[in-house]
Amino acid sequence: LALTKAGVAAYREMVPLAKAFERELLGRFSAEERAAIVTGIAALEGALEEKG
Repeated sequence: LALTKAGVAAYREMVPLAKAFERELLGRFSAEERAAIVTGIAALEGALEEKG
């Protein structure tokens, strides 16, 4: 799988926007809440890996 030149350009445009959105969204939570989110996502990832 490889991106076309247009795909690479779109990726480079979207990544900073996605990261800014993530910072804004996570900035609304306390450090404790962010840690809980990370723990929850890790648990979901583990469950998905078990399902294979």
